[in-house]
Amino acid sequence: MSKLTKVLLILMIVGLVFGGVGAVDAFKVWKGDINDTKDIKIGDLKNGDLYEGEIPYAYDVIAEQVTTSTYGPVPVNKTKSPYYLVQNENCFFVINVTAAADQGDFDKLADLSWDQIDGKIKDDPEPVKVSAQASKMPDEVKKYLKEYCDEWGMSDSDYAELVEESCYLHTVNYNSMRYIPIAGFGVAILCAVILIIKKVTAPKIVNL
Repeated sequence: MSKLTKVLLILMIVGLVFGGVGAVDAFKVWKGDINDTKDIKIGDLKNGDLYEGEIPYAYDVIAEQVTTSTYGPVPVNKTKSPYYLVQNENCFFVINVTAAADQGDFDKLADLSWDQIDGKIKDDPEPVKVSAQASKMPDEVKKYLKEYCDEWGMSDSDYAELVEESCYLHTVNYNSMRYIPIAGFGVAILCAVILIIKKVTAPKIVNL
């Protein structure tokens, strides 16, 4: 097997993996199978469901995920993605915000939400628009959420009635979800075509 054939086979497998992993979510996006964040109620969030809409209130960062990129043993970059406690008209829930620009919007929303609670402003804050996907909440984040609500003075009964803790939302880019699987399958098909052409046009050895 030639080096080129090996490379093409590897690229084809990688393309199939990328295409296969994201195909279900891409289908949901193309189909428009997306829920509205304003309709979230206790028990509504299911792992894998897609959401889009406005977040009207945010409060504090209850946890933060830090990812460190390294070059060999040397750390070169740290990426932070905070978990915000937010609220719609029905309940409190958690959203993990990955993009730095969106984090700034949520920090501003949190400041304005507290200003309204403290009576510093009368008007509702400008909501933040999000595209997100639901995932099962990690136990550690669930622990921080309960501790935060306890410190806030929320009773256990109110917590059970008002706080969604089984799943959380994490922000996503729907354009990426739409097109990455297509690109993956496209690469796999292209590699397969090249391999077929290479096989067909390869010189045949004739034994005399």
